[in-house]
Amino acid sequence: MFPILQKYGMKATEFTVSNWVNGSWNMTASQMLTIMENGVDIQNHSVTHTFLANLSREQQYAEINDATIALKELTGRTTNVFAYPYGNYNAYTISVLKELGFKGAFKVGGGISTDQSDRYQIPRIMMLQNHTLDDFIGMVTIGD
Repeated sequence: MFPILQKYGMKATEFTVSNWVNGSWNMTASQMLTIMENGVDIQNHSVTHTFLANLSREQQYAEINDATIALKELTGRTTNVFAYPYGNYNAYTISVLKELGFKGAFKVGGGISTDQSDRYQIPRIMMLQNHTLDDFIGMVTIGD
């Protein structure tokens, strides 16, 4: 996707699982910095991509805060929005995000976001490898 974004001058956000950077099937730190320098915003998607609602509040805090620290060390910037792994979260997760100063968070599904959307439960459309251009058009049109 990166060359297409560059070609059309479009922006994007990469929600990054901090422990996956430099993994065998993920971007390297160098690649992450390259895309960031070319208009892709790097944001927090936790340390390990776990089901947050299955963790205690303290464990959720560590999952989110430790990823924030790792991503700041990598990019030099503090993350301020979050994407819930698997769309999984609970009241503890939201309270941790607020405590850590996050401006908002994205869940999975829920339609198209509006100015009335709860900023800690913003709908997010997932694009997967098997999706077509027609799928994409449908998703951004009706939020499904």
